[in-house]
Amino acid sequence: MASIAASSTSFLVERPKWWRDGQIVRRRSITFLQRAFTYIVLIDIAFVFLVPIFYIMATSLKTSQDLTDPTIVWIPSGFFWINYPLAFFSMAYVKSLSNSLYISLGSALGQTVSCAHLSALCRAEFLWSRIEGRTLCRRLPPVLQDAALGT
Repeated sequence: MASIAASSTSFLVERPKWWRDGQIVRRRSITFLQRAFTYIVLIDIAFVFLVPIFYIMATSLKTSQDLTDPTIVWIPSGFFWINYPLAFFSMAYVKSLSNSLYISLGSALGQTVSCAHLSALCRAEFLWSRIEGRTLCRRLPPVLQDAALGT
């Protein structure tokens, strides 16, 4: 009886660890599947975002004959680099960029200055009355209250 028990335990000891412990095999397979699924999803998302960019780049290098030819979709017959300077000058790029910067930076600066003044007004105590500025700010819309009080 002792020889049977000794041989059965020696048999279990000789097995590799991954064979004896099913937990390790399951854990490794689950992490592999999770990692594979994650990479597949990330590659699909990258594909969805990059295909239109590549299409626009390929289309920007086409000639007018390539644009009208339905057989040419991705790779043009020749690279027509002159399209970029033509677009730059025909669209008045410098003027358009300066107008966009003027509008966006002007509105950002105006909002920053007005919120700073409103914040100072709401935090100050008025000299002519004992009312704190926060009571005045309670009458403002909630979005302006958050901006003025710094929350």
